[in-house]
Amino acid sequence: MAYSDNVYRIANSVLERIREKNAYKLEKRKEEIQFKIPEYFELKKDSFDTLSSHVRFDDERLIIERKEQLKKHLDENALKRKELLKSNGFPEEYLDGIYDCTECRDTGYINGKRCKCFEDILRKTAIEESNISYILEDRDFENFDLKLFSNIDNGNGISPRKNMKNILKHVKVFMDDFNSKDSKSMLFTGGTGVGKTFLSGCIAGEILKRNKNVLYQTAGKLTEILEEHKFNRENSIYDTSGLVHDLYNIDLLIIDDFGTEFKTSYTLTALFDLINYRLINNKKMIISTNLSPIELKNVYSERLFSRFVGEFLILEFIGEDLRTKKIFGN
Repeated sequence: MAYSDNVYRIANSVLERIREKNAYKLEKRKEEIQFKIPEYFELKKDSFDTLSSHVRFDDERLIIERKEQLKKHLDENALKRKELLKSNGFPEEYLDGIYDCTECRDTGYINGKRCKCFEDILRKTAIEESNISYILEDRDFENFDLKLFSNIDNGNGISPRKNMKNILKHVKVFMDDFNSKDSKSMLFTGGTGVGKTFLSGCIAGEILKRNKNVLYQTAGKLTEILEEHKFNRENSIYDTSGLVHDLYNIDLLIIDDFGTEFKTSYTLTALFDLINYRLINNKKMIISTNLSPIELKNVYSERLFSRFVGEFLILEFIGEDLRTKKIFGN
């Protein structure tokens, strides 16, 4: 999986803190042994002095003989140190390096390839930085129960349950054809509590399992980030350069509560530029809004509305407010 520079920066700092933590632990152990078994470090010093005094010889026979003597002395010294530790109630490896991951020794890499431990840190960091943990919580297709949707048509020409079945068919195609240029982004419309955010979370979790990156933002936060980046406001609570890069380039961008953001001439233009850029570059989006298509047309520019109509698959969610029934465990 490809990660943003910001995710790498944070993940590398996590690794650095792990190394610092373990180096501190090892230093404390050395201080403990220095106090309890001073002979240990006398032997250690003897080994160092012996190595330092090793002289190179021109005679090949003497070189071999000297190396053999040196190795024998160092091996005997090392054995004595281990016996000292053991006889004083410490493990033989007590002063060996301390690592969270013994495979890569907390470097994050094995033979130039990312270690599993570093992959785990990267994945966790990406989720935390993407703000997506909120919509992932208790949201997956295994928990998606169609029986929670009414099977009664209340005048829409279709029941909420059948409507959701149809939506799920489109969602499956969206996930299966995620990399295809022919696969459209999705616009979820409908009232509060009809499953838009829940389904977005289910999709996000599945896309993450397929080694893609996902970023979630409410429309309000998104426009705030874009404004702070544009006007370079001091004391920004965001790392705007990294966030804006991700907004434009992340594999899947989920924008929730579209239509609730504070609208200015700049934010309207910025939203269009962002959405248009992602469409041109085949970067998938899921946008959720409580506004109907007609309301979207009245609120946003003709250019943006035309992108919704022409480039998005518009899926309308219907039914009662499911949150009030606490059917999603809320």
